[in-house]
Amino acid sequence: MGYMRVRVEHNVSHDVYVIAGSTRIDDEDDCKSFVRFFEDQFAALGHKVDVIFVPGEFIIEPAMVEPWGRARQEVFDRFFGLSIRVVSDYDFSIDQATKAIKRKEVVSSAPDIETALVLIAHMRAQQSESDATA
Repeated sequence: MGYMRVRVEHNVSHDVYVIAGSTRIDDEDDCKSFVRFFEDQFAALGHKVDVIFVPGEFIIEPAMVEPWGRARQEVFDRFFGLSIRVVSDYDFSIDQATKAIKRKEVVSSAPDIETALVLIAHMRAQQSESDATA
């Protein structure tokens, strides 16, 4: 049986949600629980939110890679706008950026939450400029 030990905090001054914790995905029910967790957190808001992920331990059974990937994509498509992952491992950052480019999603990484907040502010400003010229 898997688990999600995740906390979600709303940084009101930046209107960003910080999501931190550890997850273990062992079976399809865990994938469904993963989606339900984020539905419970964000569905009632009625709009996508910008997030900062602070990953902890992540364990996934090899047979669940594809089902969890679909569940993760559903969560991103439904609930998240901009997202920044706090990472200190350069190779992990390159891997995540490559995956994001392939899926055409906006995902970046930062070494800490403070830098992630600055990046999100910058990305929002770029979006505003693009919207103004469109």
